[in-house]
This record gives sequence, structure tokens and C-alpha cells, in this order.
Amino acid sequence: MGDGVGELLGECARADCPHGRLLVGDAAAAAAAAELEGGDLAHAAQHLAAAIAGEPLRPEWRALLDRLLAAAPAPTALFPLHPEPPFVGHLVCHAQALARQAEPGRGLCLLVKAARQRPGVPYLAWASDWFDSPAALRRPKATEVARALEEWLRPHLLVRRPALTAAERRDIERFRPALEQLLKVHAAYPPLQGLGSCFLRLAGRGALAVTVALRAFKASPRFIPAVTLALAQHVNGDLAGAVRTYKRALELDPSATGIEVELGDLHLELRQPGGAVAWYRRAVERGTPELAVEPGLLVARYLREHDPACLDALRALGAGDPPHERARDWLAWLGHPLPPLRPWIDQLPPPGDVTLELLWKVVLASDDPPTGVLVRTALSEVEAPSARLAFDLVADQLGLQSSFRVLRVQDPDPRLPACEVEHLLWTYEGTHARPAVEPPDEAVRAEVAGLAVTPYSLAGWAAAGKALGARLGPAAIPDLLATMVHPPPLPEALDVTADRWLLRVQQAAALTIAGAEEGWAGTRRRAALHALVHGPMDWTVQAALVAVCDLAAESPEVREEARRWLDGLLARVPRPGYCCWLRAAVVLAQRLPGASEEVRRRCAELEAALASA
Repeated sequence: MGDGVGELLGECARADCPHGRLLVGDAAAAAAAAELEGGDLAHAAQHLAAAIAGEPLRPEWRALLDRLLAAAPAPTALFPLHPEPPFVGHLVCHAQALARQAEPGRGLCLLVKAARQRPGVPYLAWASDWFDSPAALRRPKATEVARALEEWLRPHLLVRRPALTAAERRDIERFRPALEQLLKVHAAYPPLQGLGSCFLRLAGRGALAVTVALRAFKASPRFIPAVTLALAQHVNGDLAGAVRTYKRALELDPSATGIEVELGDLHLELRQPGGAVAWYRRAVERGTPELAVEPGLLVARYLREHDPACLDALRALGAGDPPHERARDWLAWLGHPLPPLRPWIDQLPPPGDVTLELLWKVVLASDDPPTGVLVRTALSEVEAPSARLAFDLVADQLGLQSSFRVLRVQDPDPRLPACEVEHLLWTYEGTHARPAVEPPDEAVRAEVAGLAVTPYSLAGWAAAGKALGARLGPAAIPDLLATMVHPPPLPEALDVTADRWLLRVQQAAALTIAGAEEGWAGTRRRAALHALVHGPMDWTVQAALVAVCDLAAESPEVREEARRWLDGLLARVPRPGYCCWLRAAVVLAQRLPGASEEVRRRCAELEAALASA
């Protein structure tokens, strides 16, 4: 492998390596132990980094790493951090070397980077071991710990109810005891105290979060420390204190926006609807979208008048597409919670590709997104071509250029169809995908857009897709397929992002294909859906699965084939890395009529594992 990709993957740099040039797991660890005994430390480091990258909590591998670091005259040099981006195994092992050299603060920064590269892998668990004594707690610089925490918590810093994954919660709880001690040692550094308050708030330590935030605000009475304190007070139940602190934050920075909504929410929780309405109206006057405060205004009216129409309006917002999360939260607060949204029945879950995380967290993270710049990154594995297509749709609007490099190809190869198929939507040049079909007829594309713009529910879209498919007929199937990779423009009236729009277009097209003719065996609709399910890994696989499983509810013939197709998919999940259709496959397999209890149990376990990753 050229261009330094071998080093980025932890591939052994020695062409004559007797163990194999790209080992993982136990095989890599065994090769590392053998080379350490033989005195080839650099060779041992390559194999050990590859093992630890996949399973950092294996104690015997960490012990082997400590032996390797103790034997090396320059431990950090064993795990280089160039070229960019560094291999995740090098990041973690380099971090351990820094911790052994009394630089755990710098090491923590590297563990955070590793966790960003591979979400769900417990690299951050190592950090809790580095601060196990008073002497160890004094080693890191407060600035380094603060820098690591800021990177770690960036998506959640000023969010009152962040959506944390189970893996993020585990990482926070593991590190919490060490952080509490670090905050005591570095009590004189306000930025660390403020970040620490955020961390403690996420960890459920509300009272301590208030204490730490108050310490930071007294030392540095500015806007951000004030907001941090108000958030901690709010979560800890001191609503009146949070109101006072938010008002103080506005005095410190009168140009700040968003605080008015928080003050409106607090007045509702204090059962003061008049004050809430006043703050919400002020928020709208200062540029907050009316939709953001509409649920709060409905709650205020309900508290005043007890009008059931307010609850009906809140339910409509909470059950909408996309659902209004604030409406759902307020309904729960009022004691009228909505049932959870069922994926692919009530909603189309958002995609989770790293490409899109880059887009939303980096490119569009600010109110003034960058324009005309080059976005360059490396992806650990091949991702869904639709993720790159969604990225490009936004990038084109902003005048951005992008350069993506893929570090490895999974097994089985996600770029290839699983069998011979009649239609192929994507073709690859190396690891770069491009549509394999020409743009569709504009009239067909407009019909799909007309369905995709409506509020989503599987029942409603399946019925509309059946009617549209019957009207267009099977001759339109090639154009419907082409629409999935040449989507219509995002309508200005629809408040969704480019990735959600593409997801909707693909689902609408798949349901229209499913309704394009009657019968199953030998039909053109079966050939098209078979090609999508068995084609290259993409969001279009998921869209086809939803359509096929909907047909299966009414047809025993389709049901048997759907079961075989799902079994085949679950037997060939590309590994390692994220597979865009996997969660849909395990959810739909459980819903398939006639699925055995064993299949339901295994798929439920896999779904739970995916949710906690």
C-alpha cells in the first residue's frame, strides 16, 4: 500500500514480516510479543498498535505496551503521529507513552482525538488510570486538561439536554472521579472550572456542577461562565437562581441571542406563563425563528386556559416530520408524553456516516459557515456513496471543494454487489463512487419530489407510492432508480438538511418502485428492489429494505424472499466500521411477519449493541 496508508493503518512497515503485513487482534498482539522478545521494538510497536486500536481494554495488551515502552530509549518515537491523520492505534499508544513521561494532560488530548476517530471504542477509559495519586494529579498542566475537555465536550458545552450515546455516558462516568480531583488541584484556573462544571452536569452531578461553575464565575465574571452557571443551576433545580444568572449573562453581553428562550422556558417551569410569553416574544424580535418558541407559547396558553386544543397542537408538532423535540419535551413535562417514534414507521432516522458528522460539526458549526475553502479529510473505511453525495450538495451551495481519502476497504468489499444484479446505481474508480446511471426524466423526478416533501409516515408514503407507481407504470422504474442518485433540488419550503432530503427522496422512490406493478416473481419491480438490496453498501439498500418489508406484510411470497434477503445481508456486514443499512436490517427483521423468536431475540440484542456504540 502506498502513500503512507500502511503506516496509518498500523500495517507492518517491514516487507519481510514473517507474521503478515496487516494483522489485527490476538494475531497482532502475538506478533508484537514475539518481536519484543527478539528486540525489534519498532516492529513490535506496529503490531501492538494494530491490536490495541480494536480492543483497548485488554489488560494483557496494555501490560505488553508498558513493557515495550519501558524497553524503548525514545518511547513516543515508536508511535509516530504523522502523516495526518495518524493511525488511531498510534494515538492511543503515544498517549500512554506521554502519561508514563509525566505528561498525562497531553496524553488526554490524544485519547480525545482517538475517540473522535472511532466513536464508541473506549479509548478514554485509559485516562482514569493516569490520575490515581496526589502526585499524578499535579502532573498535568491545567491548560492541557482544559484543552482536552473542550475538545471532548464541544458538542454539548452550552446544551441543557444533550443527546449522549451510551458509550459517551460510560466515558464520562469513568473519568468523573479523576476530574473531580483535578478540579480541586487546579481550583485557581477558571477555564478548567467552567469546563469541569459542564462535565459534571453531563455526569449527573448537579450540585457539584453548580459549586464549580460558581467558582469559575466569581474568578471570571463574563458571559460564558455566567451561562455555564445558569445551566448548572437549571439542571440542579434552582430555577430562580438560573433566571437571575441568565439575566446577568445578558447584562454582560447584550448582543447575545438564545438566552431569551431559556428564560422563557424557566418561567414556564416556574408556572409563570406571562413572563414566559414576554421572553419568547423578545426572542422572536431578536431573530429567533417562531417555530423554536411555538411549543413554549402553546404551553403558556395551556397553563392559562387549560384549552385541550393546545395539547392537540403540541402533539401535531411532536409527531411531525421531522418531529419537534421541544414539543415532545413539553408534552412530557405536562404529563401527556407521546409514544416513542418508531424508526422507519413514524420517522426516517438520520444517517450516521462520518462524512456527515464532518459536514455538520465542522463546516456548518458556526452561524457564518466557511465558503470557497478546501475540506480535506481521511476516512477510516469506505462509506455510503450517498453520504458523499449529500456532502457535495451542501458543498456546492457554499462553493466548497473537498478531498476525501479512504484508508482501507472493508471485508466483504462494500463497493461490489453481492451477486449479479439487473441494475447498478453506483460504480467505483478506486474508492471514489459516481452514479452509474444517467439523470432521470425530469417529470418522474418531480413526481418523487412531490411525495418526498410531504410529512413522512410509512403507511402514508406506501399508499401514496403505490398510487404514484401505478400511474407511472413499470416503464418508469429506471427513472425512479436514477432519481435515487440524481435527486431533485431541495425545496426551500422544507426545513430539512441535504442529507435528510436525499434520504427522503430515496425512500419515496423505493416505495414508488414497489407500487409500480402487481405480482412479484419475474416482475420489473422485484428485479429493481433485488438490485438495490444486493447492490453496493449505500442508503439505497436501506430504502429498498423498507419497501420490501412493507410489501411483505401483505404478501407471503414477498415475505419469504424478504426473509432470505435479510439473512443474506446480515451474513455479509462489511467490517470493520459503520454500515449504513445495518440498523434498518435488524429492526426490519424483527418486524417481519412470521419471524421466529430466535431471530427476534438475536436482532434485538444486535440493535441494543448498535444503540450503545
